[in-house]
Amino acid sequence: MMDIRDNISIRCNDVRVWFQDIGPKLAQELLDGNYDKNRSLRKTYVAQLAKVMSDGRFDSLNGQTVLIDSSNRLFNGQHRMNAIVESGVTLPFLVVQSDHAVESYKTIDTGTKRLVADALRDMPNAPTVASVARPICCMDWGSTPLASCIQGKFTVNHMAVDSALVVDYAHAHYDEIMRIVHLTDRVRKVLGVPIRAIGTAFWLIDKCNEVSMLDEFVDELAKPAPDSKTVTAFKTYIIKAHGDRSRKPNYSMTVGMLLNGYERFIEMDESTAMFNKHRMWFDRYDKRLEAYRARKAQGGE
Repeated sequence: MMDIRDNISIRCNDVRVWFQDIGPKLAQELLDGNYDKNRSLRKTYVAQLAKVMSDGRFDSLNGQTVLIDSSNRLFNGQHRMNAIVESGVTLPFLVVQSDHAVESYKTIDTGTKRLVADALRDMPNAPTVASVARPICCMDWGSTPLASCIQGKFTVNHMAVDSALVVDYAHAHYDEIMRIVHLTDRVRKVLGVPIRAIGTAFWLIDKCNEVSMLDEFVDELAKPAPDSKTVTAFKTYIIKAHGDRSRKPNYSMTVGMLLNGYERFIEMDESTAMFNKHRMWFDRYDKRLEAYRARKAQGGE
């Protein structure tokens, strides 16, 4: 292992702190001395970190430390070190060496987890933004089918989208996200449907159709007594479905219901027989999402 005396460090009692460039070789040396009571390794999380590191988006100096003891046993940082080995990159880290690392380990990662909404507090209505931004990021920037997108799967090998990317997406697409948030807020209490499902369906409607009548659809949904008989029937249908706790629709089913309701609205179909065709419309919008991505890749969006 590299001699720590070659690095500028600060000592305080039995603790030393310094910055260290860590590449695959040094990371593997640290992993070879991994604390045997460390938590189980989450390989999917390692793959996610490795992808972020390879893309140059990993902030290795965000305040998180790599904790070792006087024998260089690794107590905190095993997922990051595994990601360094997997990605092959070299990054600077803040290393803490403590004679009391065993005791310190008991207090690591025991606090409240920071949520995406916490990182988006500079945006209005951050909780709703966080709810809708994750699936939208997967749909717009990801490469997976719609069913995987709504589960937060970002790439074809089912890698989950990381929170930092969701935050970056929300800021980069502020106007688009806030439009979906505004429309979602107008109907979420009326319908009693999860925010994430509404935001997902509304984004698909807006992006995957040559002409969108989303605003008109939302206007009707928000009315206590819609002018459209189709919307009146649809509201009754979806509210009843979500009111039945024993058979409450799941996320993808709810998205399909909303897409189905929109299609019935623009076709001015006043029958209720087609409201149960949510799976059909979910699949059709999966195809439309593919077409949208193709246009975007060719510079059409």
